Amino acid sequence: MSVGNEPWEVYSALPYVEQDYTLRQSEVRSLIEEEMRRNPPTRNYLAHLPTPPVLFEKNPLLKAELARVSSGKAMKALDMARYELPTPQGNKQNDLAAWKKAVQNASSQLEHQQLRLQNLELLNVYGTNSWRLSNIDLEQTKNYLQKQLEQLQHEIEEINKQRKSFQVSSGKSISGLEEKWRELAHKNVEIEIACASLEAEVNAIRKSMGKDPLPNENGHMSSDNNDNMDTSTNID
Repeated sequence: MSVGNEPWEVYSALPYVEQDYTLRQSEVRSLIEEEMRRNPPTRNYLAHLPTPPVLFEKNPLLKAELARVSSGKAMKALDMARYELPTPQGNKQNDLAAWKKAVQNASSQLEHQQLRLQNLELLNVYGTNSWRLSNIDLEQTKNYLQKQLEQLQHEIEEINKQRKSFQVSSGKSISGLEEKWRELAHKNVEIEIACASLEAEVNAIRKSMGKDPLPNENGHMSSDNNDNMDTSTNID
């Protein structure tokens, strides 16, 4: 199996049926370690995907802010000097230009405070309804996402049910086939033992008649006994 240009190995398992994983922890651990060796952390899993677009390409301020956040740099502290009302000090106390600059600064600060008062009045009049509308919009968004989540959870549950049903039915079929294989294997062993016993009897009779023993499957003469035959075949 492959995703894009990357090969992926598929492991077959029936976790709903096979219950002996605790007895095979070393094997499972070795498979996990082997998979991790083949897929190091430096591997680029997104190489087959197209390059994402550059964000805020036409907005240098937002682009610079995104770069700052991505690099983990702290935001610069706000410059509060613009909100102060310093008066000319020292030798500038009699400087007319310095006093004009101070008056301009005071006028700017006064205008700023007036704008703040206007914004507070607008907020007092329209802010409540705007806040309620915003809450309604957020509530609708939350409900939509909640439904999407519930739908995905339902689909996942259905997939798990189908997997379990398929694995249980397949497990029964596999168990039946394994049991049938064991029975046939045992029968084959019994037949081989019976054939060896009959062959030994035939050879004994032929020997008593002064004839050579029957040749075996390899073309060699069979021995008079079956002492070398392993009759303790283990069928798992």
